[in-house]
Amino acid sequence: LAESALVTYLHPTFMSDDAVREPWLRVVSGAATIRMLGAGSVDLANIAAGQMGAWMQHSVPDWDWLPGKALVEAVGGRCVKVDAGGVTWCVAGNPRVVDEVAARLRG
Repeated sequence: LAESALVTYLHPTFMSDDAVREPWLRVVSGAATIRMLGAGSVDLANIAAGQMGAWMQHSVPDWDWLPGKALVEAVGGRCVKVDAGGVTWCVAGNPRVVDEVAARLRG
C-alpha cells in the first residue's frame, strides 16, 4: 500500500461519522497517494489496466461493482467485500495490496 496509488471515495457527509471515517482513514493514511477520480466502474477498469494499485469504496451498488470486479479478477487481481464501520467496503486491486487494505479496514 505504501507504494501504491489508492483510488477511493468517501462522500463528505460521512466525514462526520466516526464509524465510517476511522476505517477509511486507517487505509488512506498508509497509501503512497490517493486519487478520487469518478465512477466506481471506471475506477475498476483503471485498476484492471494496471494504472492504480487498489480501489475501495463503501456501499457500492452491484451495477457499479460487478462489471469492474469481473475485469479485475480476469487479469489476476483480487476483489473482496469487508464489513467495517457499519458499512460494507468493496476492495479491489493487486492481491497483496487488497489484503493490506482489508486488514486496515478491520483495524
